[in-house]
Amino acid sequence: MISLINKVTIITEAGSGISRAAAKLFAQEGAKVIVGARLENELNMLVEEIKKMVDTSILVDAGVSTSKT
Repeated sequence: MISLINKVTIITEAGSGISRAAAKLFAQEGAKVIVGARLENELNMLVEEIKKMVDTSILVDAGVSTSKT
């Protein structure tokens, strides 16, 4: 497996599902994780879980989407 130590990953829609699981796994494997999600509460919970595992994370409180005006 390729080492993720000193790598940075950006994961959008990390509040649930596979993106949430990926954020936790990447953090466990040594990556610095930047997460984004539309729901601030779920994002905060994820950040706290990651901090308990590896004592590092970055909170980004916005989802990524396309909208037509």
